Amino acid sequence: MPLELPILTGNDGHRGPADNTCLNCGVSLVDGDDYSAFILSGGAMLMTDDGRTGHGDKRLGGYLSFDTLRIEDGRQSSSQNLVVDNLRGGQFDLTWCSASCMSEWFGAIIKRMGSQSSQSTPEA
Repeated sequence: MPLELPILTGNDGHRGPADNTCLNCGVSLVDGDDYSAFILSGGAMLMTDDGRTGHGDKRLGGYLSFDTLRIEDGRQSSSQNLVVDNLRGGQFDLTWCSASCMSEWFGAIIKRMGSQSSQSTPEA
């Protein structure tokens, strides 16, 4: 499956992909009443004044990005791979069907970053 980014943005729900399929191979995570997934969760919680509990809030914007930065001789180049981009509510779950698919997906992101880094030329 091609690596299409971002996965979640704006007013999307908190779970990606929204159709309950694996981010890597596209297989359904739902089988009748059963659900099985490997999940990366992230985000922010708006804490109560006493700091004892927190919750998502529509004022929060969640993000997850894999970036590169090169500085050579005072010149800089960078690339950004937004996976979650300004997601309203600030919290997200990314889902895969197996540890193997999760690993392959992360490998694809890392490979993309390596390619971007080797292709970029730092600018003054």
